[in-house]
Amino acid sequence: MARTKKPKSKKRGSATVPGTLQPARRLCEHFEEPSLEFGSGRLHIDQRTGISLFGPRSIDQARHPEIIKIGMVGSGKSIESARKWVSSCLDGVEGDAEHLRFPGFTDELGFYSKPNLDGGWTEVLTQQELDEIKKTKVHSEKFRLALDTVCEKVRILSRKDHAPDVILLALPDELLSQCQVTDYVDPQLGTVHRDLRRALKAELMRFQKTTQILLQPTS
Repeated sequence: MARTKKPKSKKRGSATVPGTLQPARRLCEHFEEPSLEFGSGRLHIDQRTGISLFGPRSIDQARHPEIIKIGMVGSGKSIESARKWVSSCLDGVEGDAEHLRFPGFTDELGFYSKPNLDGGWTEVLTQQELDEIKKTKVHSEKFRLALDTVCEKVRILSRKDHAPDVILLALPDELLSQCQVTDYVDPQLGTVHRDLRRALKAELMRFQKTTQILLQPTS
């Protein structure tokens, strides 16, 4: 009579038995808020408080800029609105119970550099360009055209002989109301969701310029 061998028992840590699931392992670790470094190497965890008390990290270094050249992209109306709003904030903005005071941005306080908004560093989204975007029927193509048009304006500014240090994108409501987001189906990628703000941030990295998006309700 032939002997039958008993199946060997599974060792701890061996592969999962078919039909069963191993319990999920979760590891959570809390990191304290890191300190930021400001003028003369002094530290603080809050950027506004640190700037107000100590100034920027570069303030006592040779590389600290005396002037910050600011360029703008937008419609004629949105650029003018943004310029007025930025100018109104340069001497500081009072805070409230929930928001700290903005320390300002002049050569005597805050960031201790003088912003130059009047150097001619503007690229206007013309009405013809905005109309061309508006009449594009396919929404994914409309989104792509808006993205490419804004990127081209930034490219022009970034290639100037005395290019701006910072470029503000004063995007008009007329543009955002049509192209802020888009959803479509790509034959290879499947369902695609795109956000104009995120797409601009990604695309504009190749120009190696600091950019900031301003919305008309803000400016």
